[in-house]
Amino acid sequence: MMVEGLVRIEDAVMALNEDVAWLRSEGVAGVDVVEMRSRVLEWLYKLPTVPLADVPDQTAKADAGKIEPMHVPPELIEDVAEVRRYGNEKYHDPENWKEVEVERYWNALFRHLLACMHDRHSVDPESGIENYKHMACNIGFICALEREGHDD
Repeated sequence: MMVEGLVRIEDAVMALNEDVAWLRSEGVAGVDVVEMRSRVLEWLYKLPTVPLADVPDQTAKADAGKIEPMHVPPELIEDVAEVRRYGNEKYHDPENWKEVEVERYWNALFRHLLACMHDRHSVDPESGIENYKHMACNIGFICALEREGHDD
């Protein structure tokens, strides 16, 4: 188990013992399993350790606070890209959204949300793109601008 670059020795030894047992069961030729185990153990015990009480519970979430962009649904990215393509064609500037006050994106988000509340499959009359896709794009703009500390 890794915790901020540290190995918990007990977990590493358990994993090593499982690997040794597997190698033996497979009859791996040309490998002195006992010698390999002793060398790896010698290396493991030289690693810095962390007291068990300081190790956060990694049972349900082993990423220890790191973001996992691969878990973002690709449909979200595609939907935002579709709205961005429309905006780029309309305004002829892919960066102009950064010049807009964040409150205007909040208002647009709520307008598209209201449209979806009336009809989940509603389409924006101007763009011809579903309102929920506009919502996703507006949320993206809001996230970026709020992170930058953009003034309202």
